[in-house]
Amino acid sequence: MEAHLSMKYTNTNNICSQIVDAIQNDDYDVPRNENVLPAHALFTPVKQTVLKQRHDDEIVTDVADEVWSLLGRAVHYILSKNKSEDVVIETRVEAPLIIGEKEYAITGKPDYFDTKTGVLHDFKITSTWSYIFGIKEGKIEWEQQLNIYAWILRQNGHTVNKLVITAILRDWQQREAQNNADYPPVQVVDIDIPLWSETEQHLYIMNRVTQLSMARSQPDNDITVCSERERWRKPDSWAIFKNSNVKATKVFHNQEDLAYYLKDNKQEFRVEERKGEDRRCTGYCSCNLWCNYFKDNYLRKEEACQ
Repeated sequence: MEAHLSMKYTNTNNICSQIVDAIQNDDYDVPRNENVLPAHALFTPVKQTVLKQRHDDEIVTDVADEVWSLLGRAVHYILSKNKSEDVVIETRVEAPLIIGEKEYAITGKPDYFDTKTGVLHDFKITSTWSYIFGIKEGKIEWEQQLNIYAWILRQNGHTVNKLVITAILRDWQQREAQNNADYPPVQVVDIDIPLWSETEQHLYIMNRVTQLSMARSQPDNDITVCSERERWRKPDSWAIFKNSNVKATKVFHNQEDLAYYLKDNKQEFRVEERKGEDRRCTGYCSCNLWCNYFKDNYLRKEEACQ
């Protein structure tokens, strides 16, 4: 697999050259051989995977946006030094997958797998919000990623008994932990991830490979748009305020509940509509400029307002 060499970088904040060089020296895999698929190509949205592959040499990223990724690589590097006989750390593994007459190689690089206990760990440098959201709603990408790794390990003769995300919370605050019962008590937390059966894992991977193969034969605009969950869609909401209060009394996620509440309450309320947003599209997708959904819902609206 080729290294991620064609990415273009800017440095608008004049970050020091040592950091810039480290960010640019990234070995992140962009799937160029259609028969060799890294795990991330199978849990990243299909449209995003294909657009990133097609337009990789056109994508421009500012190095400031990659600082947290660099920190993550540093943590993985340090952990990889703690090797022992019964542990697989940061080692690329692969397994064959046959669909019809075509054979694929599914590859992955698990962070930490204990061959004695069968526990597979993945380490994430993430925000506290992402952790809280993951606990409440479930981070489907984390679940998909670890189950792909587990399938590859199983094809290589290993027994996988448990999946765990160890999250290092980069913006954790002690004061918030002391005052908020829903806030994580420490800055390093473990999250148990559902382990699928080997059959479920196999079917998921087959379906994603099939979808990816189909999308690669389609023009950009014809590839199925990412789902709301894949876009990390934050829905429209309506906040109500008493008098001139700054803090909302209540927030509603549909107009029917809002209307019912206002009808039953005699007080005067000020209503503020809060438009939803596709958080992945607007802040976490490097190929959004080639996506018809993003252009229709964000770029053209911005142009209309100018």
